[in-house]
Amino acid sequence: MSATSHIQFFRLTPVITEKDKNKGPSPEEIRANIPPEICSGCGESYSGAEKLKNCAGCRAARYCSRHCQVSDWPTHKPLCGGSVSSTDIHLKLAKKLMANVDLMFYLKVYTVLALDLLTTPENALNTCLIVKLITRDADHMAALRAMMNGEERGLGTPIMLQIASIEKKPLLSHTTAAMRTSIDKTRAGIPSPDWPIVMILFTGDDVNCLATPCVIDPQALQQGRERNPFVIQSAMMGRQEIPVEEKTIIEQFNNKIYMDKQNRYLLHTKSK
Repeated sequence: MSATSHIQFFRLTPVITEKDKNKGPSPEEIRANIPPEICSGCGESYSGAEKLKNCAGCRAARYCSRHCQVSDWPTHKPLCGGSVSSTDIHLKLAKKLMANVDLMFYLKVYTVLALDLLTTPENALNTCLIVKLITRDADHMAALRAMMNGEERGLGTPIMLQIASIEKKPLLSHTTAAMRTSIDKTRAGIPSPDWPIVMILFTGDDVNCLATPCVIDPQALQQGRERNPFVIQSAMMGRQEIPVEEKTIIEQFNNKIYMDKQNRYLLHTKSK
């Protein structure tokens, strides 16, 4: 089956029109929705025009002032990765992922199931999710040909962002005070204080990360409750319904990025 022979979508209502299948954030909407930078010291957010300074060691932690950097050093020192480039591809792409409402909805529903938020919403208060990101060859056929010919795919190879795994971890031991402060600030700005907020950390090297407080809205809770299936419409195999489970959410999330051949989601790039 060719890569373009089927369309996938995450069904939220019983009837999906052809127009609905093609909906999704545009590249312009994603760029405009990239979250503000957050100071690793005080937890204040800053717009793109207000540049924060990187930690000179890991270049992942970011600070609004020398005072914040010095104050945060006792906490940051054991976590500092030491040599991560500011151009780290995983963290760059993670910013665009965090700005993508379609893909983040997958992660919200995953969170509902993984943390059992429907029956134990208080789990959001003491648990965070660590999302391990990797890049994979975006052209499977070319990668297969190269492997069969004993060739290496070099610089400029098309690659795409993918989720390798998601782990549940204790919130207190895997987040900083600034991260936890950002949860409280997020809670103050949402319609209902009863909506769960879960800290999600994206990482490519298990050391440096980008974190975002993720609001689990009623739509995500409803999908977690109803578990409307993923639907695959294939020219060869017809209609297939795939149950919504933690494993299948990651699979369909990754496949949604793979199927984005026009790179609307800005998560395809080239190796450097």
